[in-house]
Amino acid sequence: MNGTSDIPARINEAEGRIAQMVFIGTVSEVDYKSNRYRLKSGELESDWLPLLQNRAGGVRTHEPRHKGEQVLAVSPSGDMSQAVIMGSLPTNERGHVSDRGSATKTIYEDGTVIEHDSEAKALTVKAPAGLTLNVSVGDGALTLTDQEATLKVAKITLDGDVKVTGGLDGLGGRFHHKGKFVGNTHRHTGVVPGNGLSKGPV
Repeated sequence: MNGTSDIPARINEAEGRIAQMVFIGTVSEVDYKSNRYRLKSGELESDWLPLLQNRAGGVRTHEPRHKGEQVLAVSPSGDMSQAVIMGSLPTNERGHVSDRGSATKTIYEDGTVIEHDSEAKALTVKAPAGLTLNVSVGDGALTLTDQEATLKVAKITLDGDVKVTGGLDGLGGRFHHKGKFVGNTHRHTGVVPGNGLSKGPV
């Protein structure tokens, strides 16, 4: 009797663990410093669970989840305290961001969109007004806003035709054309009074 009396309890426990091996819920609390989240489904709320990242070695990624985001958690043992959040699931309010099989697309909360479409051979970055794009390599830096672009490097080489449709101000340094200095202090030879033309710069 004693050997079989606890079978129903064991079955119930096993069924409960199996039911909790895969858990779908929404993020109820976040702790970004520890990369842990609590999930809620109905009246049930999980312990603090870690989030799976795409990479976590020499290459590391960080894609935090936010409150209200629907996610999928998996626990091989059925113990929710040992579960790991595997990823997010689209909802009716936050559906799929693309219907193209050739596109990889990310939409950020501020409206910024980054999309690569292998079929169209296009990489598109769209950002709302007010966003600042910063790119730096060592001491070199590029800053781009919706009003201005600033490039700070020791030397710039333009290999091709250059067309300027607006004003062009030279505020410092030197300006040479084919080895000749043509700045605001350069001099000319062959200067004659009247309507005569001078020769080229010295």
